[in-house]
Amino acid sequence: QVKCLDVLGVSDYLTQYVYRTQHMSLQAYQPPIAITISRIVAQVEKPNIEWPKALQRCRTMLLVKKDTLKTWQNRMSPLISRHLSVESFVGDIASPFLHILSPLNLRPVALNLMSEREKNELVQLVDTMVAYSVTYRNTKFEPQERANG
Repeated sequence: QVKCLDVLGVSDYLTQYVYRTQHMSLQAYQPPIAITISRIVAQVEKPNIEWPKALQRCRTMLLVKKDTLKTWQNRMSPLISRHLSVESFVGDIASPFLHILSPLNLRPVALNLMSEREKNELVQLVDTMVAYSVTYRNTKFEPQERANG
């Protein structure tokens, strides 16, 4: 944690100062620093550290998306697909594909409030997504709580 690193920084600075100036009486202040660090590190409840999980989740999502793109690329004729890398494929396809998947005339409302024309457009959009093996997931991002101190 940040508190632990701050305390270690103070301890390091104090030790360097003691060795440089030869004021060994200041070494008496080192045990409280060690006690403070042990209190921070040896907690009953473990702190929730999200970064490694988030990194692994991000890598997993990246691999899944690359695999989906490879699947799409494998469905193309070999004459076209052998000249495309995944990066160029994304660059060439992403913008038109997003234009197809986000129609301008489709309103974000409940189904019972849609007209028949909008319902038909939604059915066509879902059919297009199914044809391309695209799923829709509505995620809400919650702000992370910051630790006080």
